[in-house]
Amino acid sequence: IIFILIFFFDKEMPPLRKLLILINPFSGRRLALRQWDIAKPILLKCHVEMTEIRTERAGHAYELANDLKKGEYDGIVTVSGDGLIHEIVNAIFRRDDWFQLLSTLTLGFIPAGTSNGLVKNISEQAGEEFGVETSAYLVGKGRSMRMDLTEIECEYQKEKVYSVLSVAWAIIADCDLNSEVFRCLG
Repeated sequence: IIFILIFFFDKEMPPLRKLLILINPFSGRRLALRQWDIAKPILLKCHVEMTEIRTERAGHAYELANDLKKGEYDGIVTVSGDGLIHEIVNAIFRRDDWFQLLSTLTLGFIPAGTSNGLVKNISEQAGEEFGVETSAYLVGKGRSMRMDLTEIECEYQKEKVYSVLSVAWAIIADCDLNSEVFRCLG
């Protein structure tokens, strides 16, 4: 008995999703590169095309997101804490073409910060466990969800500020900024 296998390809392979991966090697406890080593193989198995960029300074992600062209990438994925996410969201929503840009662009997150509040929130909303592997899996699957965004217009600041997680005022923000010197202690 001879078995003959014939494969019919009646459809073309879907185009690869192109992702811009922004890695902040300074976020949290400086674990972003190790977290990326865990997440990258998962994304590679999802057959996505990735462009990796390590951010070099505060504001670097803002500049990169500000210079994006519509259709250049299908998504931006951060490997960082909440700070890099904040930069990207503020860069996108301060653009005149933010609505057109977000019609083709999604944001994804791999946790590598100190508290990872946004990624924990997203994992909970998706009904998934929190972790690097789970976040990479959700990004690889292309799952998306809508999120609320807070727009803040300040009296003495020219540009509006956008927040995706929370807004802290007065004493909480002061404590957070003043405790930054203790970050090295964990």
